[in-house]
Amino acid sequence: MARYYGVFIGDGNTLSLIKQVRGTGFDRLLVKYITKGLPVFGGSVGAIILGRVIGTAYFGGDADRMR
Repeated sequence: MARYYGVFIGDGNTLSLIKQVRGTGFDRLLVKYITKGLPVFGGSVGAIILGRVIGTAYFGGDADRMR
């Protein structure tokens, strides 16, 4: 990821995305990236998984469920 100037994490299913991010080791790369002060942005689910907790994924009529 050293060649990138920023990371954008988009939309989808929160639980599925977390499973993929953790399963591939991308979460550890993100921590290193953020620690270096490089920009990371999230839209919708991308913003949720960057937070401390993911509880907001369970609110509303279209709440995320594990697929």
